[in-house]
Amino acid sequence: MKKQSELFSIVLFAILVIFLATTNPSKNEFVEHIKHEYVDSSQNKIEHFFTSITQGIAGMTAKTCTRNNYVVFSTYEYAGSTYVGVVGHFFQIK
Repeated sequence: MKKQSELFSIVLFAILVIFLATTNPSKNEFVEHIKHEYVDSSQNKIEHFFTSITQGIAGMTAKTCTRNNYVVFSTYEYAGSTYVGVVGHFFQIK
């Protein structure tokens, strides 16, 4: 019985690692996230217009970010901020 529970734990852990590795966001996904972050922060149409212009600039500068890939998640350094990318989402931690 103990062997079965150990095997189950190993298989469950392997499935979790495979899931996290396959949903680890890429640098291009981070660039898209940064672009949308600028647009989502706009309050009105005028802000939205200027934000959409700067969206292209943000996308170009975001390509210069630093990505550290840890297989199951990634960290990104951009404009003095640190982001964690995991399961296809980004979280600003600094």
